[in-house]
Amino acid sequence: MCLAAPQGGFTMRLDYEIGKIFDTMFAVQLYFNYDIAEKMLIKENYKNPESYFNYFDEIKGKLKPVSEVLYPIFYFTDEKMSPIISFYLNEFDKEDKSLNDLINIINDDSVFKEYIFKYIFNLKSVLSNKCEIYESINKMNVTDKHKLQIYYMTSNYALVKKELIKTLKEIYNLVAKLHDSYQPQINTGYRILSKEELVEIHAKLLDCEVRQLKRSVSGFSLLNKYFIDFHRGFETIQLMFGVNYMEPFLRSMTYKTVSYESFFRSFSNPIKLDVIKALYKHGELTAIELTGLVQGSYSNVIRYIRELSDQSIIVVSRHQAVKIYYSINKEYFVMIRKIVDNFMEQMSNDNPNIMEIPDIEMPDIE
Repeated sequence: MCLAAPQGGFTMRLDYEIGKIFDTMFAVQLYFNYDIAEKMLIKENYKNPESYFNYFDEIKGKLKPVSEVLYPIFYFTDEKMSPIISFYLNEFDKEDKSLNDLINIINDDSVFKEYIFKYIFNLKSVLSNKCEIYESINKMNVTDKHKLQIYYMTSNYALVKKELIKTLKEIYNLVAKLHDSYQPQINTGYRILSKEELVEIHAKLLDCEVRQLKRSVSGFSLLNKYFIDFHRGFETIQLMFGVNYMEPFLRSMTYKTVSYESFFRSFSNPIKLDVIKALYKHGELTAIELTGLVQGSYSNVIRYIRELSDQSIIVVSRHQAVKIYYSINKEYFVMIRKIVDNFMEQMSNDNPNIMEIPDIEMPDIE
């Protein structure tokens, strides 16, 4: 069920920071709880649970060891999300906020510390008496090691907070690069489609009314494939979707941007067609590599890459230093098949004989 949005014009927009900041925290959560998450996926009968970690695996090898003193802040179960992500989703207004804004709030003990302590101990107010804290920890249904980590955090919170901020800054840089390499195709949709079309696509996928999403900000989590969150900001609805949501979104987006005219126009240019063939054959290539494979100058290839990207036919697959790699947008070609089928069906309806292939008498070949 979607939340109602204020009346007014269509102002839906994409906010990359929402997903980047969430994934920064979620990366630490997976770092500490990879096995727990894997068991949860199996328990919930998710299809291909191993694919859940695809994006996390891309940055896992680059993660520096995270101090175990942070474990209580990121610990979660199948019944309760981690304290820091609960804080982010429920207490932090995400619109137009940066990582520095989150860090500033973490530094405010009257806000962040109080929330974390209440959440961990399931209390209405923060305990100040060490004896009460120790008694509360002993009653918790967690391992002895976890109890020691919680007690250390409560006794040395200033040090834990300093370590938390340092870790978030380090991991954010990795997560931001991951997002930057995967989001150009989404950005294309937000640039090409009108606000009305964007809201219509989101409303259809979320099964809610268009008017409910007129004023909204959306973001994407790459590390959490199945997550969907609705949060009311000061004036807008803030939406964050797991990466699995991207697939139907891109399919709907591509369908909106594909037409008979754009399809035939794109494939009538021999250099564009060569670019598409080269990417289909090799998987991904840079502009320089494409220039060496097609009959065209570098400047022409760059121009056609831009045009094909604007039409969602090709997308940026990854960045490597200053190199940009391009690949085929598979969703586009799924739509192409539908476009051609619809075109032929329409032609057949207009002229039933058009689908009949006449008999042709072949000449004898001596």
